[in-house]
Amino acid sequence: MVGGSYDWLRYVRSLHSTRRLLHNLRRDADVAGGDACGTLLCDITGITITILQLGQVIPQHYEMWADQSTVGVSAFLLLFGSLYTYLAFLDTIITDTIFLQCHDGAYRCFLTLQPFIQMAGSALLTIGLWYWYLKFHRAPAAEAEDFPDADQELADDAARLEGNWLYDGFGETHSGWRFFWVFVALSVVSTGILVVSVVAFGATAGVSQQIAESYGLLSAALNAVMWLPQIYTTYTFGHRGALSKEWVFFSVVMDVVYSVYLALMGLHFSVWANNIPDGVQTAVLLAMIIVYDRRDAEHHAQQLQQHQHAPPSPKLTSPSRSPLLLNSIDHNSNNNDSVA
Repeated sequence: MVGGSYDWLRYVRSLHSTRRLLHNLRRDADVAGGDACGTLLCDITGITITILQLGQVIPQHYEMWADQSTVGVSAFLLLFGSLYTYLAFLDTIITDTIFLQCHDGAYRCFLTLQPFIQMAGSALLTIGLWYWYLKFHRAPAAEAEDFPDADQELADDAARLEGNWLYDGFGETHSGWRFFWVFVALSVVSTGILVVSVVAFGATAGVSQQIAESYGLLSAALNAVMWLPQIYTTYTFGHRGALSKEWVFFSVVMDVVYSVYLALMGLHFSVWANNIPDGVQTAVLLAMIIVYDRRDAEHHAQQLQQHQHAPPSPKLTSPSRSPLLLNSIDHNSNNNDSVA
């Protein structure tokens, strides 16, 4: 810090952890003889951000597990998201080792450990999405076969993902494993570089700190673009698919809460500016999901009404799972129209 002004690059690197930023502000305020925020306010904010940051990913786990499908979920979303959270975690454990040295009691230490909990938990939950993705991901043509025969329009929509390289990459293999191995390779390389630096120079050495800070900047960049492939994929598909609306919704909430809080604290625009592209992307994606879900609900309601007035036909029997996440409607249709 020079002349009491904030180094904005340092804070952009720290934006993935509210608690870390508040700790920096509080430390700087102590140097200046002031107080950046009240202790209770900082505590509440840290816990709130932890709940939002960890809780927002859980619905996506449930969505993929319940539907046994990843249709409509971009592989780049998982690649960027898992890399972003893992690099942020590496940055945290090197640049903020002070948070791991607490002797102020269980409650205060728990609050002090919020950055570590946020980054470690977020990385674990986001990387864990690969399990469901690799387990259930299939080619768009195979996904289209699971639509009811009466929903030829929906099958055609799924087939459109075939030419969308932002969905699951180039080529015709449609393998999610190649994205996973890219993540593993980049994670191993980044971890190896950091470990070598720490062993050779120490965790607090300038070289190790600079490497960790570069990881923080890279994670912020990935966070700023991670939703763009998903927006295009959802637009191409025309449906939400297996993407969790709750995940997107809570991402919007977190960006808004975080940015408003920092702005009310009087921090410069550059401190919370990188929340804006992430918030705009998730807001656009949420609006698309709401529109597509409403249209799909009306479409299925019309189909159900037609099935109720039509002779029973085996062709109208829906599959056991619905890639459009409207299982309840499909099951009602099955109960009314299926034949032995």
